[in-house]
Amino acid sequence: MIARICGGLLALALVAASLCGPDGAARAQQAGSGGTSLSLVPAVVIVHTQFGRSTTQTLSLGNHTDQGFSYEMTASDVVVKNGKRVFLPAGEAPHSIASSAVFSMRSGYVEPGATKTVQVLLTVPPQTNVRAVALYFQNKHIVTARGSLSMTASLGSLITFVLSNDSALTAEPVHVHPPTGSQNMKIVESLKNVGSEPIVPDGIVAFVDPSGKLAAKIPFDSKRLLPGEHQELVAEYPGRLKPGTYRVLCTFSYEGKSLTVTGQYRSS
Repeated sequence: MIARICGGLLALALVAASLCGPDGAARAQQAGSGGTSLSLVPAVVIVHTQFGRSTTQTLSLGNHTDQGFSYEMTASDVVVKNGKRVFLPAGEAPHSIASSAVFSMRSGYVEPGATKTVQVLLTVPPQTNVRAVALYFQNKHIVTARGSLSMTASLGSLITFVLSNDSALTAEPVHVHPPTGSQNMKIVESLKNVGSEPIVPDGIVAFVDPSGKLAAKIPFDSKRLLPGEHQELVAEYPGRLKPGTYRVLCTFSYEGKSLTVTGQYRSS
């Protein structure tokens, strides 16, 4: 969630969580409003399709507040520049997918405690490098929370497109940060998506002692990588390894493929 103070208003845009994290429901929490919130389901959709095909997706906005929510639907293409995501207005990217968006209801109103469902038709051009579209419920008015705090809200859902078998990852050397008095051991692996399709790698790190016995096995956090995107995946080990030298094996599975990175760690 991205929060920004501007002109006395707290503008909340719940985009980061749903566009970078694992699948789930996007949720915007109203500060100072007793835990009420706005939610969007689903936060992320993975579409396996082909060039030139269309897909229809259904988004549900839940208004768990005591005020009505007037919204307008918008779409942006999500591309990667210099390893980072950039959100472009519909039609700005060459062979835009967002520009094809047809909403069943472009604007509307959600009563307090109610849910609004909107369908959107998206068409993939015959050729395009775009692999993700962000769909937004954008609040059209200022929402006044309890107390003196006011805000506007925008919730986003990410639609990713897998259009071919060209999925590929590269990895940098694994880094192991020893535990301290206040922090667990951290294993950090830097990955880059060098293929043309979105990837959500499923990663595990294993520590093997000199006798070949498995000493620890920890899952990496889950992150989505768009083509050209670079991300660091982290695993934390709450225990402590016995003193000695260990082989470190990081294995990532994605789209029926796998990548293994090996390293070494000395525990003292």
